[in-house]
Amino acid sequence: MFKSWRNDKNKIKAVFKLQFQATQVPKLKKAALMISLVPDDVGKPTFKLEKAEVKEGICSWENPIYVSVKMIKEPKSGIVREKIYHFVVATGSSKSGFLGEASIDFADFLTEAEPLTVSLPLKFANSGAVLNITIERIQGANDSRLTEENKDLQSHSNEDSFRSLPSNDDLEGYNQEDERSVNANTAKNVGGIGGGSFDSIGESGWMDGGNARLPQRHNSVPATQNGHRRSNTDWSASSTSDESYVESRNSPENTFQRGIFSTDSSDPVEKLKMELEALRRQSELSELEKQSLRKQAAKESKRIQELSKEVSFLKGERDGALEECEKLRAEKSRDEADAESRLRCVSEDSSNMIEEIRDELSCEKDLNGNLKLQLQRTQESNSNLILAVRDLNELLEEKKNEIASLSRSLEEAKKVEEDRDSEEMDKLKQQIEELEWEVDSYRRKNEEQEVLLDELTREYESLKEENHKHVEGGDEELESQIEILEGRLKQQSLEYSELESEVKELKKELEEQARAFEEDMETMMREKTEQEQRAIRAEENLRKTRWKNAIAAERLQEKCKRLSLEMESKLSEHDNLTAEAENLRLQKRNLEEMQEKAHREMEEKKEALSMKVEMLEGEVLKLTKMRDEADAAAGEREKMVRELRKERDEFALAKEEAERAKRELSLSKSSNDEKETRLGNLKREVEGLSVQYSELQNSFVQEKMENEELRKQVSNLKVDIRRKEEEMTKILDARMEARAQENGKKEENLAKLSDELAYCKNKNSSMERELKEMEERYSEISLRFAEVEGERQELVMAVRNLKKR
Repeated sequence: MFKSWRNDKNKIKAVFKLQFQATQVPKLKKAALMISLVPDDVGKPTFKLEKAEVKEGICSWENPIYVSVKMIKEPKSGIVREKIYHFVVATGSSKSGFLGEASIDFADFLTEAEPLTVSLPLKFANSGAVLNITIERIQGANDSRLTEENKDLQSHSNEDSFRSLPSNDDLEGYNQEDERSVNANTAKNVGGIGGGSFDSIGESGWMDGGNARLPQRHNSVPATQNGHRRSNTDWSASSTSDESYVESRNSPENTFQRGIFSTDSSDPVEKLKMELEALRRQSELSELEKQSLRKQAAKESKRIQELSKEVSFLKGERDGALEECEKLRAEKSRDEADAESRLRCVSEDSSNMIEEIRDELSCEKDLNGNLKLQLQRTQESNSNLILAVRDLNELLEEKKNEIASLSRSLEEAKKVEEDRDSEEMDKLKQQIEELEWEVDSYRRKNEEQEVLLDELTREYESLKEENHKHVEGGDEELESQIEILEGRLKQQSLEYSELESEVKELKKELEEQARAFEEDMETMMREKTEQEQRAIRAEENLRKTRWKNAIAAERLQEKCKRLSLEMESKLSEHDNLTAEAENLRLQKRNLEEMQEKAHREMEEKKEALSMKVEMLEGEVLKLTKMRDEADAAAGEREKMVRELRKERDEFALAKEEAERAKRELSLSKSSNDEKETRLGNLKREVEGLSVQYSELQNSFVQEKMENEELRKQVSNLKVDIRRKEEEMTKILDARMEARAQENGKKEENLAKLSDELAYCKNKNSSMERELKEMEERYSEISLRFAEVEGERQELVMAVRNLKKR
């Protein structure tokens, strides 16, 4: 029944809205980034943002996320304990895609009323990127310091109003609407959070921090004692105003919920008025959304007009391209007919081209040789770097082995010393035991001798008595016996003194051995401390060498990365050069074939001319013979000379015609080059048209997505309006019946209220009609876009046919 309120009052639950943007992003293999949130007390990522594209070094995430954080406030000092979150930025591909990490303490932003933009440089990767985070605390969800009893009370009081809270679809639509619709939906979301339904928020961007307790990480923003833990070096904050947040706190939906929650009002008419005001405000909100939809429709109509203009322009370009293609076909047919007749006179031009190609090939060979030398040098440098890294690793292993050998030698020395000490102790113990045993034996002998002395004294007394009795007979015998006994006593006393001296010497030896043992122990302890100090120094030196080796390895890795990048660029250049060389080789082969054909034709002509020359020589011989034989053949000879002159003139004319053919061939080559340039321009234009088509298709897909989202929103609005109408009609019917039975005087107010309800219903019906009209317009737009796409496909097919021809 009675619980301590101290712990419950000290707990604070806050909700933060986070918007992310990364700047100064370096060039990456994968041009997309993702962010994962890691609470410091959990140690594992609890939420991951979707991947976003990097454009010109900037990567921005359009959709914000909402983080629920539980913090503890100390009752005595009033300081809120730190709640650190880490933001890990990466491309998502293992360790190589790690771009950096930044961290924030949410306790610094607990008292902030306005949104703040924080710029955090990414650590632990040397990427130079900066993560900009816009942090806004949602005031409707703060200070949830409810105990179990308060939660039970609140759950009982909110049972009637829980149905009017927004659903998950509203939160999902929050991220994808216009600015004004965003403001309206933020009002709904904040109202839902303030009403105590924080746990029923959708899955789009909410998360709850501080569930598990794992080892902490110490890379957060530094904290001070006064609660504001911002450091000037790690991040810089800039305040930005947010009008939508102010609108969301005073939204009509929140006032409607407050009207429903306030059940203590006395007059039911006032309650109805409050509900009508809330409905009016909701209708105003729906009008605002309708205006935004109208603006979107106007924008889309403008886009359609622009697309139709672009389509007409593309049609004109298509017609021009078709005409140019027809012209090119005609020119090609003419050029082919001319080229077939004039290809026989291309020997000189082909030889010049072959010489130029040979020069270019020699230059390319030189370039390839230089590139090979550079590659060999880079490979040698890489091998040297690898050898240096291996040497460093070998040095590290040698030092590790030395340290291990030192530790082993220390352990062995300790073991040897312990064994020696134990052996010496055992020997001393044995000697002490032996000496004690000897002392005990000597004591026993002394006791026996004392017993013998006692017996002898008794015997001596008895003998004295007997002597007194028998003085006369045994004096001499008694004296002899007494002398014998006295000799024995002297011998025993001497042995006893000798034993005492031996015992004293043994004690002295034991004392000296104990002193020597203590001195040996002190020297062993000194040596042990010295060896431990040496081991500590060796470990410190090892740590320093490891640190230096790690720095050297990092530098070597950076150098290797640079060299690998240079190698890749050089290899790409080499590939381009090899491709160009192959193209030139193909051109060379074609020219050689052309040259061979020209040579064959020239040889055929030479053979024909030689045959003609031989025939002429035979005729000349015949003429000389005829001149020798008769003078009458002079006229015939003159005729033959005239014929020879005619043939010479014909040969000169043939030469002139060959020169003309060469000139015409050069002209045809220039015209062919112009045609090839025209074809290249046409291909570029076709590629531009394909790019424009892809952009149009992307815009069409985006518009389709927007239309689907708008349809979903319209359907949600319809469902909400119908549900609210049904609830209001039920509430009004029940209250109208109750009040008609109770009060007959308030019929006028009820009539007014019913008129206002009818007005609201008419407004809702008109809004539904307008929404239907908007849907029809969207369908018309989609049909138009389908027509445009069909025309575009026809253009693409025509261009492909032209390329094939």
